[in-house]
Amino acid sequence: MVTVSGVQADSASTGYDIRILMGKAHPFAARPAKEWDQARPGQPAAGRVAQPVYAPMPVRPAPRPQVRPVPASAPAPQPQVEPMTRVSSKTGPLWPGGTEQGARASSRGKPLGGIISEISIGALVHDEGPFSNSKEDGYDGHIEIRFASPKFLDLIWSPEPHIGANINSEGDTSQVFAGLSYEWNLWKGLFAGLSVGGAYHDGETDSGAADKKDLGCHLLFRESFTLGWQLTEHHKIAAIFDHISNAKICDHNEGLENVGLRYSYRF
Repeated sequence: MVTVSGVQADSASTGYDIRILMGKAHPFAARPAKEWDQARPGQPAAGRVAQPVYAPMPVRPAPRPQVRPVPASAPAPQPQVEPMTRVSSKTGPLWPGGTEQGARASSRGKPLGGIISEISIGALVHDEGPFSNSKEDGYDGHIEIRFASPKFLDLIWSPEPHIGANINSEGDTSQVFAGLSYEWNLWKGLFAGLSVGGAYHDGETDSGAADKKDLGCHLLFRESFTLGWQLTEHHKIAAIFDHISNAKICDHNEGLENVGLRYSYRF
């Protein structure tokens, strides 16, 4: 029963009971839910039929590509490399700090005919030097031939035997000589040389002439010194100084010295 303005009215006379309305289902509950009207999974709306919630299907990882081991292949053929020409051990005593490149200056190479190792030619200023007075004039044509060092000379550091001649342009003292030669390699292509031996000359021995050297005897000792540069494997140039005297064995001993340049070809 409902009382309005002091008037009691039975709910049956009103024709509408709110309790009936509250007990009914929502008018739209029977309608199919739209996609946007569906309740979210896990949150069903009142009066709606909860939609089933499906668990996400597991995603299978993509298969890894199979890596097959690469069979070991045969090693690539290496190009043939010409072995470097080894400098012969028969190079005489090396200067301390000498280099293999510099050793070319005195390497034995391949002697011509197995005998001749080097030929030198040059021009010398005659009778010019610090150890004797200058009396004679002209220039000397110089030639020298070196030979491969024989085995028995290994005992004295393998010097090369040589022969040669200095021929004077003015008819003054000329000489032929022979001996043993060494070379030392100083740095890269720089080398120094020493020769010792004997000489025979056609000059004066005791004439007393003012323009002739009195050399005391015809057979003398001879020494020479060289300082040069190895241009290539076969070519080199050098300054040369030579001296002949008798070491005071004979009565007179003025001595004779020449200085100049020479070119050498190494076989």
